[in-house]
Amino acid sequence: MLRNVVVRLASRYATVSVVARTPHRLDAVKAAAGPRGNRVNTIALDYRDRGAFRGRLLEARERFGRYALAVGWIRTSATDARDSVLDLMNVGPDIARYFDVIGSTGRHPAAVSVERHRRYDGLPFVGYRTIVLGFVAEGGRTRWLSDAEISEGVMHAVTSDALSSVVGELEPWTARP
Repeated sequence: MLRNVVVRLASRYATVSVVARTPHRLDAVKAAAGPRGNRVNTIALDYRDRGAFRGRLLEARERFGRYALAVGWIRTSATDARDSVLDLMNVGPDIARYFDVIGSTGRHPAAVSVERHRRYDGLPFVGYRTIVLGFVAEGGRTRWLSDAEISEGVMHAVTSDALSSVVGELEPWTARP
């Protein structure tokens, strides 16, 4: 769902590392990046495998240098994966930025955002940001955001560097699809 984000970041950065479980999805991301596909470092694994995930991210950091920016859409149940990314980013002297994408299919994502800011705002070398995904109301109905809307909203949040962003609508919460 964040393929377009990776493609756009590849136009701005020398290297963009992307993690996905399936190699064909990673190949599709590289292909979508066109001539800048050589800037996309693909890592095929499940981020719930904490040891492998942390090890591969550490390898990428050693090969390509310190992480300056990360966009993570990591399930709430995989806190260890998010913690691993933030730990690997939390090295100075410069501040790295982490954008935590929070979905809204479970409990109200604004509450999740507040909890995560409490947990991660104190990291000395990470500027922690949240991007809350909502829904779209149109024609008296609601629907989830499309991949294109999610990517556009995430890129807007990255570009504006807001501490907390919302893509779509969150209220009324009971109206979500």
